[in-house]
Order: sequence, then structure tokens, then C-alpha cells
Amino acid sequence: AVNLYHNNAAKLETSSTGITVTGAIAGATNLGKVLAVYEDTDVGEYDTNSTSFIDVPGLYVTATPSATSSKMLVLISIGGVGTHSANTAVQFRLERTISGVGTTQPYTLTRSAAHDAVNNANVFGYNVQGLFLDEPSTTSQTTWKVQIATAGSGYARINANMGTNDVTSSIVVMEIGA
Repeated sequence: AVNLYHNNAAKLETSSTGITVTGAIAGATNLGKVLAVYEDTDVGEYDTNSTSFIDVPGLYVTATPSATSSKMLVLISIGGVGTHSANTAVQFRLERTISGVGTTQPYTLTRSAAHDAVNNANVFGYNVQGLFLDEPSTTSQTTWKVQIATAGSGYARINANMGTNDVTSSIVVMEIGA
């Protein structure tokens, strides 16, 4: 055990079960707290040949921030990403819609054949992740959606399960307060 004293009073004590702090820790303000967590998961295979961004069905979260100063930590994990029929790239985008304000697309992710060991179509099973700190500055209802597009001819796929039926994609949004 380690103890830290000030004016003969224990201020910090450690033990095998944890740490005990007596009093305030100066400067430990505005560290942020997780106020709420929202999550959506999609398990179905999904194909598209759209070269324009379209919503991935079932991969969105709607939340109402509790303060305009809140930050929203957005985590995206897209499983079983692949291309086929001459398509060599899949693009993903995070779309944010604030009720009564409008829609923006603050972040884009790309999975192309250039990232792969094989530079051709019909490549499946890759994962794409994104981590974004969003600052919507609102207390209005806000929706974050994952969108998908192909970069050329052919199809893009997510949750390609190759017979295992255990591939998922998800979006998690955490409200971080001051």
C-alpha cells in the first residue's frame, strides 16, 4: 500500500482493492462525463450498386443532446465489407441531420482495392471502422446515419457472412458532457 499525506492527513491511499482519495483534486474540472449511449446493430447482408450515397438500412442512431456544449463520440464498425462484379471500392459516409436545422455529411471513410492484397473485385470480409468526435451544438433531435456508395460499376456489400451468419455492423453514439 502507498499513502500520500498532507498536513498529517491521508489524501491518497492505495490498496489491493483500489484507490481512495480524500478531498478534491485541483484542476480536475470539466473532464467530461458520458451522459448517454445510443447503439444500433445491423446483421443482414446488404448489397448496392448505387454510385450516389444511400442509407444503409438499420444503421442509424437518433438522440437529443442534453446541452449545446455536449460532444457526441460516434463509433462506426462495418463488418464483412466487400466488392464484386468489377467494383473496386466501397465508400461510407456519416450523415448527420439536426431536426429543424438541416443535414450535413461531416465524415467519409473509403475501402478500396488499393488497401487489399488483391487489387480486383470479388474481395470480401474486410472491416471498416471510424471514430469521430462530433460537435452538433444543439439540443434538437439529431440523427446519425451510415451511408454507402460504390466507386464505379458493380456492387458493394456489407455484412458478407460467407456462410457463418455472424457478421455485424454497428453505430454507437456517446454523449459527452462537460
